[in-house]
Amino acid sequence: MVKHFAARPAAEWAAKLKAERQFATVVNEIDDLYDDPQVIANDMIIQFEQPGIGMVKAVNAPFRMSEHLEDERVHRPAPGLGQHTQEVLQELGYSLEAISALKQSGIVA
Repeated sequence: MVKHFAARPAAEWAAKLKAERQFATVVNEIDDLYDDPQVIANDMIIQFEQPGIGMVKAVNAPFRMSEHLEDERVHRPAPGLGQHTQEVLQELGYSLEAISALKQSGIVA
């Protein structure tokens, strides 16, 4: 049975089965998503500059709020190692001296 289905592209089988009023869909591989018409139409893949790496592709936010339909979705690069360590530890109540000691000991970046 598998050899029979492998003889034609998945999209062809899906079209044939749907024409016969059967439920069918193609399960894509991850690489297929970048060319999927629905993914493209919904702007689900974004491209942005990641410092230290260059241009990267990522999954966009999967929703838009009705009051902000015209707004750009969030496009932020991933933070660098240790980029927010001080802010996070300060929010948790650590003093600057304690944070400095943690950094010097190599416990945090």
